[in-house]
Amino acid sequence: MQCGKCSSDNTQLLQMAYEGGTQDIQTKSKTTGIGIAKGGLGIGRASTSTSGTSQSLLATRVAPPKKRTYLYSLITGFLAWIILSATTVSSMWFYISIAVMALCCYLIYSAFMFNKNVWPGQFKHWQKGWVCLKCGHIYYIE
Repeated sequence: MQCGKCSSDNTQLLQMAYEGGTQDIQTKSKTTGIGIAKGGLGIGRASTSTSGTSQSLLATRVAPPKKRTYLYSLITGFLAWIILSATTVSSMWFYISIAVMALCCYLIYSAFMFNKNVWPGQFKHWQKGWVCLKCGHIYYIE
């Protein structure tokens, strides 16, 4: 595939550039220590584990479109439900909780519809994308 901007043939599919520049990281370590104090001798042990993802700048730039998450709306709606159940109908917090829960329902529905109807098209379009590794131009072959 040839870049339309600089005519270089040093190009790569967006998906390959993204996958090649993204690494999952998982580490584990164990530590043992001895301490001497006025009261005597002490021994301690600890173990840690770390996990995450490392990405190159190119992989970050050519990342696929993201689906919308429901998590924050669910947590906020749940907290509003707890407040709702702890208040009386005459309380201002009762009506605020109902409004927040209604907003959360709308946001969850909106995210669901986006993930169902819009995101698949965005992802298919992304899969047809190329990046020039010489000039950085991103283009799409339909």
